[in-house]
Amino acid sequence: MEPYLVFTAKKVTEVADRLTALADQLYETDTVLVHGDVSPKNILFRGAQPVVLDAECATMGAPEFDAAFCLNHLILKAQHVPSLRPALAEDLASFWDAYAAHASWDAPGRIERRTAELLPALMLARIDGKSPVEYLDESSRSTIRAASITLLRQPKSKIGEIAETLAQTWKGNSR
Repeated sequence: MEPYLVFTAKKVTEVADRLTALADQLYETDTVLVHGDVSPKNILFRGAQPVVLDAECATMGAPEFDAAFCLNHLILKAQHVPSLRPALAEDLASFWDAYAAHASWDAPGRIERRTAELLPALMLARIDGKSPVEYLDESSRSTIRAASITLLRQPKSKIGEIAETLAQTWKGNSR
């Protein structure tokens, strides 16, 4: 969590308490094997079956991390390529529906809430953390930063609510 939430908390002090609390929750949870780098580039399909690659970051941890990490990639790509936003919004919903259908270790609402609370923290971390995405310009970084801070201050409990917030943000911005 250090390159993502802990480092970002030191840099974006206005939400440092929230980022630190999320990092603490993740450090304290070791219920499942977490891949640690679930992103579209690390998922191949063999027929209809996904094969997840590049597990060098795997550790015991919180199950919401991998889901939030992958959803974050879709959101950042939607910011980067506005013409793909409708398709990526559908991918966001499809990913969550598929994931939630197999997430049986806790109550579905709780799993989604924890994922929705972590997602904006990871969005902000890919803007102001140790491993920022290289493909966003400063205007896009500002948009994601502002949306992330808003979502951290006013957490959502559903992935769809985050998608709606971002859709409103994008509707209000030209990029």
